[in-house]
Amino acid sequence: MKKKLYIKVCGNSKEENILAVKNTEPDLMGFIFSKDTPRHTLLRELRDTIHEIPERTRKVGVFENEPILNLKKLVILCDLHLAQLNGGEDLAYCQELIQKSDFGVIKVFHVDDNFDFSVTKEFEEVVHFFLFDVMPDKLDRSGKKFNWDKLKEYNGELSFFLAGVIESDDVKEIKSLKHDRLIGIDINSSFETEPGIKDVEKVDAFIKELRK
Repeated sequence: MKKKLYIKVCGNSKEENILAVKNTEPDLMGFIFSKDTPRHTLLRELRDTIHEIPERTRKVGVFENEPILNLKKLVILCDLHLAQLNGGEDLAYCQELIQKSDFGVIKVFHVDDNFDFSVTKEFEEVVHFFLFDVMPDKLDRSGKKFNWDKLKEYNGELSFFLAGVIESDDVKEIKSLKHDRLIGIDINSSFETEPGIKDVEKVDAFIKELRK
């Protein structure tokens, strides 16, 4: 039996849209706390909304070089299940973060044709999952997909999420991926009507098609 792929909808930033997206029943929803993005989560506006997300949907906070004490405070305030590290957080940071923490940690790596997956090895004991994304563009922090054949070079122990400009017509190719450690898919900008606003019908159709 083919294992389940978890679906994460990231970059949710508006109350009404968040409530609509949750009804598509994604496995995870991501909220970006980095301030240099139009998908930034305004805590004072969205804290109560985030708490309305049902327990079956895991809530992920996306951070970039956030001071550890502040990150842990945000995890508690928003009742988050996981923290995703999108910046240059090093081994020492991750070691300190997981001490006395009861939430999961996802470490992001940006992949291109020259990426060496051996750099992930030292993080296996200090995070719970990896997420492999495209290299961010210098201008708009987006980019094209990296070559998914590159994933064959990853032979680590941790399961990983695949991200990076995934589109609605990628379902067939995603289903054809055979990597034993692939655990989930992260969708974001390609499913938006504008930054931070998801096309709910498009998200719903993608989730249903991938789950067939």
